[in-house]
Amino acid sequence: VSLWQTDAEISIEKLEESVRLFHAIGDEFAEGLTLTVLSLACMSVQPPDLELAEARQRAALELEGGRDPTFDALYRGALGRIRLQRGDLARAMELFEQSLDEAVRAQDMFVESIALTQVGWAQLALGQDASEAFLRNLDLAVRLRNDNGIAFALEGVSASVATTGDLERAGTLLGAADALRARTGLSDQRSYVTFQPFVDAVLASDGAAAFLAGRARGRRMSRRAVLDSA
Repeated sequence: VSLWQTDAEISIEKLEESVRLFHAIGDEFAEGLTLTVLSLACMSVQPPDLELAEARQRAALELEGGRDPTFDALYRGALGRIRLQRGDLARAMELFEQSLDEAVRAQDMFVESIALTQVGWAQLALGQDASEAFLRNLDLAVRLRNDNGIAFALEGVSASVATTGDLERAGTLLGAADALRARTGLSDQRSYVTFQPFVDAVLASDGAAAFLAGRARGRRMSRRAVLDSA
């Protein structure tokens, strides 16, 4: 729970003990899950311990061993996020694409949505067009009635639009994502914000006023109007 709270203290030691206990009773599935949460915790402490995070996530992936495509996809995506944070864009993209393939194979729309988000941000980091990935993600999130997923997708579409120079529309889409975050109660959470560098760049540009006006408008728009716009 502390991983979702911005003001909570994260205890890696308790998670390490949990891994040891699951290992002692031979519960590899629970051990793999706990290693993944531990990896996330290592990314969340300040400063992040990315080397330990990667070691624990690789251990989880080895335990999974491709037995369950859903969890194989989740673990590959988690490892890809660490590689992305460490600046290894090519390897991160490879892992995200593998995660997406596994999610499709598992016919798991929720995990596919997560993988598409990861692919999209990696594409943007590589200077590629990510709009298709984010729009596919948006479609899945709408079908799943997942407001938090819709917000993730809109953040990605907003960043994609920002790269084209249409800053007012980018602001509108991000404002709509803000509104969804407020509605779900997940607006104040510990997260790995991927769109903030785009926002910072826009606010430092001549298009800041148009972007902010669009963002304010997006926060007031109906969901239907926002989805039609996206």
